[in-house]
Amino acid sequence: MKKRNFIRLASVSIATLTLSWLAGCGGDPAPKPGEGGTEAKVDPKPKSDGSAGGTPTGEPIVIAIAGPMTGGGAAFGEMIRNAAELKGKETNEAGGVNGRPIKFQVEDDKGAAQEATSVSRKITSDDSIVAVIGHFNSDCSLAAKPEYNRVGILQLSPGSTNIDVCQGGEWTFRNLYRDDFQGKFLANFALKALELKKVAVV
Repeated sequence: MKKRNFIRLASVSIATLTLSWLAGCGGDPAPKPGEGGTEAKVDPKPKSDGSAGGTPTGEPIVIAIAGPMTGGGAAFGEMIRNAAELKGKETNEAGGVNGRPIKFQVEDDKGAAQEATSVSRKITSDDSIVAVIGHFNSDCSLAAKPEYNRVGILQLSPGSTNIDVCQGGEWTFRNLYRDDFQGKFLANFALKALELKKVAVV
């Protein structure tokens, strides 16, 4: 399967930068996995600052949200989905990206590597999807990464901290620190800031 073309990548780079710094915020309920894409809601009314947010009418920019929507990690999947949809709603209210609305497709990897592999194949087989926000679990990101990199679809993980997640994957990124950095930081903080001599890891 050939790489996504330059024009589509250029448009999604803007959208991805807009959506990359996710925060665990609440938002409107999202569709259940398997129900297809959902367009981020658009409010054509003027904003509180007096500027009017136009309704984007161009071809949607489709971004997949892949994570544990069910199972033990479902709370994390919900936070990722809500944050992305909140930012998508804000972006669409401001006129979208070059007049194109952001549209999301939610996929459930159930927090399992094998399921993440299946999800990645489903995403890369859909030529309308230009990027994926996910996965949350490191083993899921590692399992899905080869497929995204094979096709050339941008992957942005908001939760995978394993040191190998981004290695060897030119299309794979994350927006948080990896395990080795976090470990050293916590050790230095415990020793120098808290002046602790003994710590326990549970």
